[in-house]
Parts: sequence; structure tokens; C-alpha cells
Amino acid sequence: MACARPRSFLLHARCLCLSECSHAILSGNPLAQCRVITGLAALLSGIALFYRAIVLLVEEKVPRGGG
Repeated sequence: MACARPRSFLLHARCLCLSECSHAILSGNPLAQCRVITGLAALLSGIALFYRAIVLLVEEKVPRGGG
């Protein structure tokens, strides 16, 4: 299950998580690998959301016209 050009980083992380988990289940070791992968995906999406919030805050503080 490959990720066909996701629209965002979060979708890409989620897709990778699902494909890796399905692979882990097929290989017979679902719990450990899935836990790590879903944890990483959650961490990455948290970082992405935090980054987005910082960017929005910076855009609000900086005047767009350049004065």
C-alpha cells in the first residue's frame, strides 16, 4: 500500500503508518512495530501542528505591506 502523492505531510504520515502497520501484522509482529509507528506518526503530526501555529502567529505579528 503505497502513498500516492499525499496532499499534506499529515496525510503522508498517516498513510505510512497504515501501510507499515499492515506490513507488521502480515509479518506476525503487529504490537511492537505498530505502537512505535503510530507513536512516531502522532509525534510528527504534533510537531507539524505546532509549527503551523508558530507560522500563523508570526504572520499575524509581521505586517504584510512592508510599510
